[in-house]
Amino acid sequence: MAPVPLHGLSGVVRKLAYRLPDHYPSHWLLMLLGDRVDSWSYHARRYLPFALPLAAALLLVRRARA
Repeated sequence: MAPVPLHGLSGVVRKLAYRLPDHYPSHWLLMLLGDRVDSWSYHARRYLPFALPLAAALLLVRRARA
């Protein structure tokens, strides 16, 4: 199985982690941070198309009431 190429902000964080030796705790903490950033970007890409129009509609309704 071929490795997945690094991309985006999570890829930058992982590249920083790969510069450190495996026995450093900061290597593993950066790897975990890269996973979290990848997860956050996935959720943002998934929910942003729905959340932006909803937020705009709520803003317009709120302004209409004032």
